[in-house]
Amino acid sequence: MGVNSYPNRLRVIMAEKNITNRWLASQLEVSEMTVSRWSTNKMQPSVAQLINIAKLLEVTLEDLVEPYK
Repeated sequence: MGVNSYPNRLRVIMAEKNITNRWLASQLEVSEMTVSRWSTNKMQPSVAQLINIAKLLEVTLEDLVEPYK
């Protein structure tokens, strides 16, 4: 499988936890559009942002970056 054929982990985790782009954006002090772009792989969060996202979603960094097996 190619890189783009894996589901976006951020999107999947947010859906599982019923978290909206609006909520995550407000917690990280970024725009909803930024979170949307992360969720569609149009942009990638920085490492510092990934660490904050993992803390907010109560998951590990690996949960956010590892593709499904």
